[in-house]
Parts: sequence; structure tokens; C-alpha cells
Amino acid sequence: MERIARSDPQHVSFDDLSEYHCAAKGDCAGEDLTFLLPRTLEVVASGSDLKSAGLFALFARYFPPMWERLDDRERDALRVYCRELMLWRLTADPSITWDYGPFEVLEMTASGGLDVDAVLDVLSDPPETLSAVETIIDLVLNHFDLWGDGRGLYGVNDRRSQHVYRRLRDIISSSKTLTLLECIALEDGDVGRAERASLAHQIAEYEAKKRRPG
Repeated sequence: MERIARSDPQHVSFDDLSEYHCAAKGDCAGEDLTFLLPRTLEVVASGSDLKSAGLFALFARYFPPMWERLDDRERDALRVYCRELMLWRLTADPSITWDYGPFEVLEMTASGGLDVDAVLDVLSDPPETLSAVETIIDLVLNHFDLWGDGRGLYGVNDRRSQHVYRRLRDIISSSKTLTLLECIALEDGDVGRAERASLAHQIAEYEAKKRRPG
């Protein structure tokens, strides 16, 4: 804390920022983390681990009271930031090993009470990239059910988890998702990805049939 107090808020070291976020607690934590928020966002935007950088913990534990300290312009900026963060992860080179993925961004946003619909809108109309394809396959095979029983949000099946689950169900059962998965299953030269896309398509199609009237 002493090192942070002596530092320019825009040049707090990654290690100090991470350690403080992980240890922050008490009535003043929200105010302190608001002060450090610009630097935290900068660190995360560089591709550093959400959990190590502390943004994951920050949004989950302290962001709601922090949100009350922000004005409308700052809140709008954070909505744009989270949407662009998701879009960035969906357009990143899939061959690069990243510290966090799209679903960490989704959970971070939902946990912090931010505009999670802006992030989900990116998933519902993903860019035509390999990373986006892999994310949709992963969503269907590995993440959809986690949100259904609440495990997608710190194991808490609250209203936020239920809202995200409903939106993910809409995304999975959409004609766009079905068409995308079918194309990958039939045309992709990567056998492993084609097989996973085929399985994901079966699950998505089943989900879509459940939602049809009659």
C-alpha cells in the first residue's frame, strides 16, 4: 500500500496491483479500487491474466458499490470496454496462448453487475474468425450447462446467472449458430474441430427443437 501511495496511479506495477486487488477488503476497498481502476483496465487490455491483475476479483467483490461512485460517462465507457474486450478475444489469433478467454470476460462482466447484454450481443453475432468458431463450439460443449446450474457465476444460481443462461440458450438455438456449426462440421479441414462442431450442432439442434412451439 505504501508503494502504491508513492506511485503515479498510471504506473503502479503489475505485481503491486495484483497483490493489492487480491488482498483488498473493508469499507474503503471500493474507493481504493476505483482509484486504481484505470491502471487495472490498462493491464487487462494488454492481455494479462484477469485473475492475477485482480479485475476478476474486483468486479466480483467490490464493483457494485464502486459502480455507485461512477458517473454516467464512466459507466458508458466501461460498457464499451467490456464489449470491446470480448470482441478482441474473439478476433485474437487462436494459436497464441492467452491468460484468459471469452468466458472469463463474460463471468467478470456478469459478476460485476455490468452491462452483460453488451458482451452477450457480441457472442450472438460473432465475427467470422477461427477464434469465434472455437468459442461457439466451446460454449455449446462446455459452458452452457455451467450457467444453467449456476456454476458459471461463482456457483451462485442468482438472477444474473439465470439471465445469462437464458441469453446463452437463445444464442445456442439460433439459426445463425446452427448454420455456423453445420458449415464447420461439413467443410472444415481440421478433423478434430469438424467432429466437435458436429457434436455441438447436435446439441444446439436439440436445444432449438425444445424451444419450438408444439
